[in-house]
Order: sequence, then C-alpha cells, then structure tokens
Amino acid sequence: MEQPEQIICVTTDTVPGRSVRQVLGLVWGIGITNEHGRPSRQFVAADSAHRDAYNNLVERAQSMGANAVTGVGMDSFVARNDNNVDREYTIYGTAVVLE
Repeated sequence: MEQPEQIICVTTDTVPGRSVRQVLGLVWGIGITNEHGRPSRQFVAADSAHRDAYNNLVERAQSMGANAVTGVGMDSFVARNDNNVDREYTIYGTAVVLE
C-alpha cells in the first residue's frame, strides 16, 4: 500500500524555499481529555489529546487537497467540575498548496 505524501506543518506563514500556489482556507483539529481527578494521568491524557488534535488537523488539510498547513497555533480550554478536569485542545492553521 502506498503511503500518502507527508504534509508540512509550520508555525510560520511561509515555508522556506517554497511558494504558496493556493490558499485553501482555515483548518483545525480538536482533542479532548477527561482526567477524573488523577493528576498522574494528566500528562499522558494531554499528550494523547495533542496527538488527536494534530492528526485531525492533518486529515482535514489533506481532505481539502493541501500539502501544507501554515500559521499553526494551539488554544486550550479547561473546565473543572468536582474532581473532573476536562481539557480541549484546538490546533489550527491555514491549509495551502505549495509549489
């Protein structure tokens, strides 16, 4: 089975040595954790949520026909309720086609 082309994700607005042929639009990915009051699991849960958000971003960009995402950033939201901590990580950027 042929591997799909690796997508480039950068925090900058440009990719050195490449020019943007087409801007396809905003893309994002979301990852959510629920840690149930277990501080020792927070790092593992956060890492998994970051990975989920990133993979979701890449899948959306590729489905739009992008070969790169520029201006990548991340936001997070934390909701505390009793002993539960819910965290939502959103990774976003601009899907583009590079030359």
